[in-house]
Amino acid sequence: MEIIYFQSNTYGAPQGKCLRYRKVVVDCEEDDLALVGNDMVCYKGKWGMLDGDGKLIIPAEYDFIDCICSETQFKVALGDLVIDLCKSQIGGEITYIAKGAKWGIINENNEILVPIQYDWVEELALNNYAVNIGCTLEYNDNYQEEYWFAQNGKWGVVDANHKIIVPIEYDSYYNTAKKYEDLIFVQKGRPYFDEQEPYDVFDYGGNLLYSNIQGFVVRIFGSP
Repeated sequence: MEIIYFQSNTYGAPQGKCLRYRKVVVDCEEDDLALVGNDMVCYKGKWGMLDGDGKLIIPAEYDFIDCICSETQFKVALGDLVIDLCKSQIGGEITYIAKGAKWGIINENNEILVPIQYDWVEELALNNYAVNIGCTLEYNDNYQEEYWFAQNGKWGVVDANHKIIVPIEYDSYYNTAKKYEDLIFVQKGRPYFDEQEPYDVFDYGGNLLYSNIQGFVVRIFGSP
């Protein structure tokens, strides 16, 4: 068994009481030759979570676990999670890809908030999550926000009641949670969000507010 000091793939996490939490890995295999110190690369086994008193709060039954900005929720993976070396599509250097697992969100009571059926999940705002189907997960420690990020696939948004509020049919999204907490920006035809190209805007109720617009972020809200 391995107890790991907490690190997170999610920018700004851990927060609050999660700062005292630790990951636990049973049936642990460690890669001593890993090129990076990321815990998903270095350790393989069944993952759970310990609180600050050493109590097991999430059973070690997942193939990976990570905190997000919400201090009562966790991103988890189930399946044969495999980490392989590859050449980065961004810089061309040797890096890692992750494959074989499905991702979802649980709460601190180990209740499923987002079904563990997606190829990647990212927190947008409290109880709202961007989900991807069909992506490739690549590691990049120079990336602005996340260490692991999804390339390609289709994005949509679900809430903690399993409701799809943005159809899973978009090629990119703009994470507005820190600036425009009531809006979701999604785009077709572009692997990375480009506000100068047409895109759609939804609210967190799933209502399509604007369709096929351009320059909305700059015109209405100022530069992001």
